[in-house]
Amino acid sequence: MLDWQTLVKAHALVPVWYWPVLWHYLARLEATAELARAEGRGGFGWELLKTGVIRVTHWPESEAERAARGALPRSFDYAPWTRLDPDLAPAWPLPDPYTAETPPRHRGCTLQAPPGVHPAARGPPPRKQLIPDLIRDLFEASSDQDWPRSRPSPG
Repeated sequence: MLDWQTLVKAHALVPVWYWPVLWHYLARLEATAELARAEGRGGFGWELLKTGVIRVTHWPESEAERAARGALPRSFDYAPWTRLDPDLAPAWPLPDPYTAETPPRHRGCTLQAPPGVHPAARGPPPRKQLIPDLIRDLFEASSDQDWPRSRPSPG
């Protein structure tokens, strides 16, 4: 049986002129819930549209349907290796060459760096000169002169 909160929420989401459609589908939803309980299904999902139509979105298999298609029982362990007996686990440690980290191939990463710092990120990159020394010297020498040069006044 549908609870009071579900009925109130359904009526709040559907416009009033679609309420007769909603009442029809609520009755069908109740019958579907009774059928699911009678067949031993776990539960089912449904959605409510703005027009009052209710669609069933998830309908699980019953035990009879599972047996008819030869499905594995619900208690079947799909991942037994995740729950090994501790007594069956190997008691010897793996040697270090099998667990050691592979050294990097890039030459810049083979330098010694403090722990937790990537060797290639030791400091800022070297500063490149944007203006060569010769041009810089020319600008410094020209700044000593008085600029702009005064033009001779026309006569």
